[in-house]
Order: sequence, then C-alpha cells, then structure tokens
Amino acid sequence: MQADLIGEVAALWFGQEPAREPANIIISIMSLELVKQGLLSIGEAIIEHPASTFGYQEAVKELNEDLYNLMATQARVKPAKQRIIEKEIAILQKWFETKSATSLNNASNDRESIKRIIMVVVKNFYAI
Repeated sequence: MQADLIGEVAALWFGQEPAREPANIIISIMSLELVKQGLLSIGEAIIEHPASTFGYQEAVKELNEDLYNLMATQARVKPAKQRIIEKEIAILQKWFETKSATSLNNASNDRESIKRIIMVVVKNFYAI
C-alpha cells in the first residue's frame, strides 16, 4: 500500500509539480529521501510538501511573516534616514548662511544669487 502511495506521490511531485513550481523539486527529493530513511512517514511528507494545501499554507504564512518583518524594518529605517537628511540640509543651510555672511559680499536670498554663490564656492574648492 505504501509503495503504491509513494509511486503516486512521486508522479505528482516529479511530474506535475515541477511544471507548476520548479523549485519544489528539491523539496520533493529531500522529502522522499527522509521517507526512505524512515525519518518521515509518507503522510507527513505529503502534508509538509508545498504542493499540498497544508504545505502551501505554511509556505505562504512564512512569506507573509518575512514581508511583515521587511515592512517593519523599513518603517524603522525610513524615519532615521529622513532625520539624517534633515540634519544634512540644516547643516548646508547654516554653512550657506555663514559663508554668505562672512566671505561672499552682497548675498541675497534670490535664486540667482544663491546659484552664483554656490558656483563661486565650487570654483574655489576645485581651483577652477
């Protein structure tokens, strides 16, 4: 009886399942090897395999957990990155205000003046 069941399972796992999900062929090989070694019954192997409803549900559950963990990590990292960006912008603003007040005469807040001042600083920095 178990030999017949193993034959049917092997046909499913190595015939139909690779066409649906090629990666599952590795799980199929490992599962049958565990059954052969007596470490897993054929029933347990069928239930745990991703081709079964239970195996599929478990695989989806793990993927959902991974996705949730990724989203939680991104939610923590994004505000930290935003704070760094805001600090860098504040530093640049202070630098610009200091630079324009101390070394660049007649600086104003209009766009052309800011571009001119930045170009002067860049040219000085690169000795152009």
